[in-house]
Amino acid sequence: MFRQKETATVTAVVIPDKITKRVQALSTGALNEYIETHVSEVGKYTRQYSSSGEAAYIEEALTNAQVVLAIVTELKNRAG
Repeated sequence: MFRQKETATVTAVVIPDKITKRVQALSTGALNEYIETHVSEVGKYTRQYSSSGEAAYIEEALTNAQVVLAIVTELKNRAG
């Protein structure tokens, strides 16, 4: 389990309604497939940002991270 340092700052992550609505419309099987893709995309765009410094890549990484969070939240809601 990860432990957060007491000095860490927590920033709220906002998931756009467009992403939330799209995720809620998908089947659980589709969500399980999509999460793997979006986790991979976060890594890809983060690497591209690291090598190029272009802000567009980090924005894409953030969008994909929002999708991952929306999927995990939706799966948790479905589990009860």
